[in-house]
Amino acid sequence: PKMKIAIVQYTVSISLPTPDSVGALVGLLYTLEGATQGGQYIARNLHQLPPPQLPSTFFDGYGAHTAARWQEFWDFAQANCPSAEHTLAISSATAMFEAIGQHLDACLVLLKKTEPD
Repeated sequence: PKMKIAIVQYTVSISLPTPDSVGALVGLLYTLEGATQGGQYIARNLHQLPPPQLPSTFFDGYGAHTAARWQEFWDFAQANCPSAEHTLAISSATAMFEAIGQHLDACLVLLKKTEPD
């Protein structure tokens, strides 16, 4: 049996934290760059599934360069984020994780509204 897939277009806005210091910027970048590490884990698991293989490009991050880019981020953070701003970095990372979570929750609500009864 063929599955019918409906394409539904909808818009969900997202309010992201705005960095106002180096510490806050490092926190935001930690969240975004760290996601590439999790993406690598997801991609490896997708590649282990039996055929048909699911697309994994989104999760591949920087591909073979992901580990090097993660190290570059840490080098940047250590060189530019003074210890006095570590608390700001943590708060900013937490705010970014929360904003992304709220955005995904809003997308899920819309997706459920478009599901056939």
